Amino acid sequence: LLVCPFLPVILRGGGRTGSVVQPANEHPLQHSEQILLNDGIKWKLDDASRKNIEALQEMVEAMEAKNNRTIKEYNEEGQRIQTQINILIQNCKMSGKGHEMLHLWLTPFINEVKELIAASELEKAENYFFRIDHELHRFDLFFE
Repeated sequence: LLVCPFLPVILRGGGRTGSVVQPANEHPLQHSEQILLNDGIKWKLDDASRKNIEALQEMVEAMEAKNNRTIKEYNEEGQRIQTQINILIQNCKMSGKGHEMLHLWLTPFINEVKELIAASELEKAENYFFRIDHELHRFDLFFE
């Protein structure tokens, strides 16, 4: 059984808003670290991770289809997204470089979700939601 090193930090709400979520025994992610393809090929996800990413994509698409979204709806959607992220992390069986690349993508995504949950102004919530949507589209550039 592989255990995700990010799990305890994320589930207990580690990292402050705007900070990088990381295990206590790891060095901070450097700004020079970026998601890379696997020798020009997308990283393969395990079935559970793919299923959970697809669920996140469907959630965001459903929210996009709503008109005149309120701050409350954005905050609640952020909570639902965070719940799905927790499921993704709990069920992840990946290891190696692909797993590292997944976390390089996931860390800023989690930070955007935390900001969406905490947003108190509609314009800011819309911006965070747009960035979450952007990250989900960017995900497909690196993973399959």
